[in-house]
Formats: sequence, structure tokens, C-alpha cells
Amino acid sequence: MNLGIYTGPCTPPNTDWHHYTWTLVATDLDPKALQPGMTREELGAALKDHVKGSAGLVTRFKHP
Repeated sequence: MNLGIYTGPCTPPNTDWHHYTWTLVATDLDPKALQPGMTREELGAALKDHVKGSAGLVTRFKHP
């Protein structure tokens, strides 16, 4: 949505359940080392050899 913040799942009203995959990654990088707007490929390259641990979670959301 081209916003600088995340406001949560935004599925369209009156649609079925949507699955969301969340991944939390711990790194040894300085927070400023990762620039806003990076693509998935750019992020993967920047994280190479810097990941200390990770965890994932799959959730479901349905707009009321």
C-alpha cells in the first residue's frame, strides 16, 4: 500500500480466510544496515551470513 508503517492484515470484506506467514529473524546487523523498501532478494543478500536465529508463524485472518 506504499505506506511507511504496517497496519495489519487488510483483506477485502466478504472474502474467505487469508493465510499470513510471519517470519522473525535475529541478526548481528546494525539496524541501519537494512534500508527501507528493500526487495525480498535484496534482503536475502543483506542477511547472508548474518542470521543468528529465526522463527515462523502462519496465521489466518478474515475481514468481518
